[in-house]
Parts: sequence; C-alpha cells; structure tokens
Amino acid sequence: MDTLYSLSDEYVQLMDLAISTDPEDEQAFADTLEGLTAVINTKMDDYAVVMTHLKGRSDLIQTEIDRLKAMQQVIDNHEKRMKAALLNVMTEKLNQRKITTDFHTFTVCKNGGKQPMEITGEVPDNYKRVVYETDTEKIRKELEAGATLPFAHLEERGEHLRIK
Repeated sequence: MDTLYSLSDEYVQLMDLAISTDPEDEQAFADTLEGLTAVINTKMDDYAVVMTHLKGRSDLIQTEIDRLKAMQQVIDNHEKRMKAALLNVMTEKLNQRKITTDFHTFTVCKNGGKQPMEITGEVPDNYKRVVYETDTEKIRKELEAGATLPFAHLEERGEHLRIK
C-alpha cells in the first residue's frame, strides 16, 4: 500500500509530465492525474477517519482523567477532615500531644517553614517591591501600526489543517 508521502512524490513527478509537449505524454498525464488524484483523495479520507477515531479516544481518556481527579479530590478531602478531627480530639478534648496505640503513634507537632504572617494595615513604600511587566499589547499595537522596534517584531502566522 502506498503511503501518502510516496503518492505525493508521484504527484510531483506527474507535474513534470504536465510541461511536456509530446501528445503521448499529454494523454498519459491526463490518465495518470485522474487515477492518482482519486488514490490521494481516498488516502486523505482514510487519514481523516483514523484522526477522528484517535480524537474520540483522546476525549474519552480526558473524561476518565477528569472523573478520577474528582474522585481523588473527594478522597483527599475525606482524609483531611479525618486528620482535622483527630487533631481536634487530641488538643481540645483529650488535651494530649502524643497518643500511642498498638499500631500507630499520633503526635501533635508544630508546622515547619516560615512563621505565618498577616498584614493588617497600610504597608509603607520601603516595604514594597516594584515589578515591571512587558506591555505586549502596547508593543503589538505599535508594530501593527508600522513602527519599527529594535527589540520586537511580528512573526508570520502559522498554518493548520481544518477537516470538515
């Protein structure tokens, strides 16, 4: 079975026949063009069918990923609530920081990392950072208006294939 690439190579070779002035080449060109065009069109339809199937499978996989992520979130939330309940019982009800059972040891520990901080008032300027961002919209508008900027330029738009 010919690949789409080999068929397109044959098509390019056929175009070379198109510039021939020999009457036999003209008839061979017409006959071959018709047959080759039909084969290429069939091959392209086959590609579209396989691509549609692959897209459908990909969509099904994404749906399953989303379902499993939602299930994971529910399980994580249950685990967090249970842990919070144990912490609450140990600190508020039992007033104990460590409990040892036959299978586990439960210990209330201080959190690591930086100590939490809350800002409640207006912060003076000397405690602020200035962050500069590139204004891409301003740059784009100037380039589209014809300005030449040494640090930026507009790129060519790419292409994509639409199959209907």
